[in-house]
Amino acid sequence: MKKLIYLFAMLMPISGICAEPEAAEVQYVSVEGVRYALAEDGVAEVKGYDFSSAGSSELVIPATVERGGLTYTVTVLGDECFQDNKKLQSVQLPSTVVKIGDRCFDNCISLTKVDFSEGLLTIGEQAFAGTALEKLEFPSTLVYVGDMAFMTCYNLKTVDLSHVRAIGSYAFIYCPLLTELTIPESVDIIGRGAFMDCGLRYLSLDFYDHVPLIDYSKVFGDTPIPYIILPKLSEQLLIPALAAPVYRDCPDLYYGRAVIDFEIQQGSTLSLIVDNKSDKRYTMDNRKSLLALIRNGGSQSEGDFEQTATFEVSTADGERVNILYRDKEVSAIEDGSTFEINTGDAVSNGQDYPSPFPENILKIVSLAEVEETKDNISETSLFDLNGRKIRESVPGQPYIRGGKTVLDPAMR
Repeated sequence: MKKLIYLFAMLMPISGICAEPEAAEVQYVSVEGVRYALAEDGVAEVKGYDFSSAGSSELVIPATVERGGLTYTVTVLGDECFQDNKKLQSVQLPSTVVKIGDRCFDNCISLTKVDFSEGLLTIGEQAFAGTALEKLEFPSTLVYVGDMAFMTCYNLKTVDLSHVRAIGSYAFIYCPLLTELTIPESVDIIGRGAFMDCGLRYLSLDFYDHVPLIDYSKVFGDTPIPYIILPKLSEQLLIPALAAPVYRDCPDLYYGRAVIDFEIQQGSTLSLIVDNKSDKRYTMDNRKSLLALIRNGGSQSEGDFEQTATFEVSTADGERVNILYRDKEVSAIEDGSTFEINTGDAVSNGQDYPSPFPENILKIVSLAEVEETKDNISETSLFDLNGRKIRESVPGQPYIRGGKTVLDPAMR
């Protein structure tokens, strides 16, 4: 009886194993130097790359591979499958690939170009860290850029984040040539330190209907940003959060901030000039605010901050327009002309969060729309807001009194 019980106990695991379905068998194949794992469900995953057998610095991943008369669809580039390949220079991916694995191209120091195809959903952790990529154009299907995905890409200059939903922690840390960045409305999440220690000079936050979940812990830390363009409706939420990581991580640069809103007449266009040499512009509109991050200029006293922003104006039918800043400065300029304003003149010395300046508005007013009146005003003098005569009237120039732009009688 004991022997029967023992024999039954020995047979139980064997019968259990036989009853369970067998695990899907994985086969491996090498095609033109690329190694693939082939699953029974018809899916192929890239597992590695034998450069010596491929004999080329250019890698083209096919949409399908075949073996034994069967066709397998390539959907995944596995973890670390091209890591430390020093000769690889360019990669072209098919639309069937939905995932690039962790550290997939990590430390591929010669890699300068990757063609991402529509269909890609995720880029894994540290996937392209340490590569020589200069420009990134992601497909509209991309959802997630992983943690440290493009860390230490020292040659990276341009990143198009259109359609991206989530940006991982430290995703673009230590990219010193990344000087301009636009974060589109599609972004829902930005991780800690995502753009820390980049060379950012201008940043535009182009979301209006929602405010992303942003880990403000040094997300833009240790960057030399002088201006951030942000949606006006969200500024009360964004400005206090943006100030700390931008400024306090750069104590040698931080001095204060000023927020400028815009009132631009219909038919006119106002652009912030980013770089004259490369003809870079940021187009402003009435939905946006300009957050000026004022730098420490040394021995500045309160109300004596010098940091200029240069703008260019385009107008309908080439008309002449008025530029008013804080209702105190007036100039009339031609279509296509540029002008400067001092963004530091509304900053209180040493305050992290100075009192708001609701009058800190840059306006573009058509000369054809100014009020034509001369109530109690000399026809031969130009007045400031307080009614004080500042100079003789010049034909073709407007003047201001009582908060209104008034047409000079000589212009009638």
